[in-house]
Amino acid sequence: MKQYYTDEVKYIFVLIIFFVILSYLLLVNEFSYSLTFLYIGAIVSFALLIFLNHKLHRKRGRMFASDFILFPVEFIASVFVFFGIAKIGYDTMNLTALQEKQIDTTLSQVTDKIVIGTWESDPMNYPEINPLYEEIFSKSVSNSGKFLDQDQWNSLNIPVKYIPFQGNEKAWHYSAKFIQQMVNVIRLFDLDNKFEINNKADLERISSTRFAGWFMCFRMFISSPIVRNVWEQTKYTYANPEFTAWIKFYITDPIDNNPDFFKQQRQIWDQKVIKAMVAK
Repeated sequence: MKQYYTDEVKYIFVLIIFFVILSYLLLVNEFSYSLTFLYIGAIVSFALLIFLNHKLHRKRGRMFASDFILFPVEFIASVFVFFGIAKIGYDTMNLTALQEKQIDTTLSQVTDKIVIGTWESDPMNYPEINPLYEEIFSKSVSNSGKFLDQDQWNSLNIPVKYIPFQGNEKAWHYSAKFIQQMVNVIRLFDLDNKFEINNKADLERISSTRFAGWFMCFRMFISSPIVRNVWEQTKYTYANPEFTAWIKFYITDPIDNNPDFFKQQRQIWDQKVIKAMVAK
């Protein structure tokens, strides 16, 4: 009997050492009241479980104690294993989406460095290469080595006045920088998936989302004739045809089809501000 209690004391002593070390790691290094509460609850539950197992073992025998204590523990462990496997499967299915998101992020970073930092900035700093710039970038819209002239622009039936490249080179490059930055923002926030093409409900709910300011900025820039001229003549170099359709539905069509668009947007914005203040 004496040896039994000696072993019992040793067992309890080892458990105390274990909990002291665990307490130091969890509570001293990263103290928080919520963590302390959870930790104390776990320790008390664990101690009660050990005590109950001990009492059952002595009173009812080892097999009874094992069934009463080990079965629920093993069952819970099995549940955790099941959900762990399910989580791995879920993560695997979402791997493609995560990879696409990473590609979009990388594309935004690369285009910001190359397109904005080099292709558009260099002609602004070295105007003598503007003829080469026009020869290269006009190929997406013309075979003449020049951007569109007045007649060619008019044939597009776009309700924006014509702005030539010649004589407006710096403003043209600045506009091209904005367009690339707009593309990057849309990619980074996955806006072309959050707001579906030809979805009028999505179009109407923009002002109620956290992206309302971004959409307003896109539309303000695109409403400028020089920016619109650059977009229409270089849109073939951005993303893909679906992206061009997305810009048309969410950015250009709303301002083309409504001369009072910005006035109405200000009114909607102000109304929502008043409503938000009253709600608070």
